[in-house]
Amino acid sequence: PHMDLVGTLTKSVRAAGLVMGVYHSMREWYHPLYLQDNDDNCSTTDFVDEILLPSLIDLSQRYQPDVFWADGAGDAPCTHDSVKYWQAPKFLSYLYNNASNKNTVIVNSRWGSGAIGDYQTGGDRFTPGHILPYKWESCFTVQAHSWGYDRTEDIGSYYSSTALTYQLVQTVACGGNLLLNVGPTADGRIMPAFEERLLQMGAWLAVSGEAIYKTRPWRVQNQTTQIWYTEGIDGTVYATTFVWPDTGVLLLTDPRPGSSPVGVRLLGFTGEIFFEAQAGGLAITLPVLS
Repeated sequence: PHMDLVGTLTKSVRAAGLVMGVYHSMREWYHPLYLQDNDDNCSTTDFVDEILLPSLIDLSQRYQPDVFWADGAGDAPCTHDSVKYWQAPKFLSYLYNNASNKNTVIVNSRWGSGAIGDYQTGGDRFTPGHILPYKWESCFTVQAHSWGYDRTEDIGSYYSSTALTYQLVQTVACGGNLLLNVGPTADGRIMPAFEERLLQMGAWLAVSGEAIYKTRPWRVQNQTTQIWYTEGIDGTVYATTFVWPDTGVLLLTDPRPGSSPVGVRLLGFTGEIFFEAQAGGLAITLPVLS
């Protein structure tokens, strides 16, 4: 009781060298002021004026979150309106002009209809599979059917670490950011099934993170649904494949080596990789790994 959980978590996150974001549901489903506004077809905005806006400003002043992640526009058509009901421009004006971290804080786009934000969030598990003309994010979960920890959900419906890594690679190849939801228990524990997947993804990134971090989309996003491309800031092209050919030869059809020398390496492997430039692309002989 009376513990500042957000404050404690914020200190721990920043101590680990990470940026801190906060999620805030716009509506409170059963709050009497919200229910009254909803019943009044938004002729009143008491919930927003007395509860929501003061809470958002308090979050900004107390914790200076690097990301404000809004969600949950309302039930009635009027409570979807980001301007007339939620008064999002009023809060964002405060944030960008008066917040202590006004030059670095960013917000998502779920502030109601008509909102844009610094990046587009899209729908749940949004996966376009191609480049979009704006900054975007894929909101994904470990549990296939829940955005919070659901102890009744069968382990078979949890996404595997491979499936989650695939979502990461595909998202980055298409210029997006992956938000991966991990639901703690009521007393704040991260259950082993979640921990296992996060550690496995971390182990993969420890070897292959060069193809993810500080990269951008290449001129081609993917060769197939199993081979995705990214480009490093130095022009290095990375091909992440989720298949290991039975022949031991991986044919990449999109890289077209010209007269300049090229090199091929396998992240995490120190030996020499043999390859051949062909009319159909780049044929790479994969090593035999135990």
